[in-house]
Amino acid sequence: MTAELFKVKLILSVAIGCATGVMVQFVSFLSTQLLFNTKQRAAQDLLAGGRLAGGFAAHAGLSVVLGCAATLIVVGLPGRLSAVYGGCPGAGGSGLPEVKTYLSGAIDKARMEQPRTLVAKFFAMSLLIASGVPASRDMIHISALTATNVVNFWASSHGEAALKPRDTTSRYKHLLTTHDALKFVFVSAGVAAGVGASFRCPFAGVMFAFEEYSSFWSRETATLTLLASGVASITAWYLAGTDTSSAWYLADYEDTSGDFD
Repeated sequence: MTAELFKVKLILSVAIGCATGVMVQFVSFLSTQLLFNTKQRAAQDLLAGGRLAGGFAAHAGLSVVLGCAATLIVVGLPGRLSAVYGGCPGAGGSGLPEVKTYLSGAIDKARMEQPRTLVAKFFAMSLLIASGVPASRDMIHISALTATNVVNFWASSHGEAALKPRDTTSRYKHLLTTHDALKFVFVSAGVAAGVGASFRCPFAGVMFAFEEYSSFWSRETATLTLLASGVASITAWYLAGTDTSSAWYLADYEDTSGDFD
């Protein structure tokens, strides 16, 4: 391994960590601070005025609207409107099987490397969390999508052949049928960064990626995943902050437990 290539790997690991930390905090900000808490305040204002039925209807109605919006992002618009937006099936579900099979080298790249999948997943998950549906926020799928898009953006800008599939002529070139070991390393780093950013625990992110997802592991992979997870944790911690008066203070929800004693 040349020094130049190792430098590239370090830069990409740091970039993946920063991007993942930002994505995780933006999902929390959009889903909780903007959407969920707005829904809660609308219902609480009605309840405080003695309009119990109105409060229940507002809360239930807004939850259904948010949930339906998240669904439409994935499945697309119905009928003839599908010509306007046909959905993004790759953003559906937890995304965990897709990440696992990607790291095993057996998945269509279209589901893991398209920027539109990352964008659709970001908004669909934010709306789903705001609707109140139980949904995981450990961001494994989003962090893996972020990693693939960061690597692809760098490769398209610099043309680093080592980060691209070697077979560009085969009819199966859209599949992981060629040696793509470096990209597996970066996706493992993305998975670790997602856990590290979500729970502020970089070592747990590395162990999680090692135990649950990565099919290929080495000391280099461990080093790069720890770097990405640490950077993601610091980025998420910095954006979250501790100033509760700041709009960037990303508490999970507003504590209103004593408002209706």
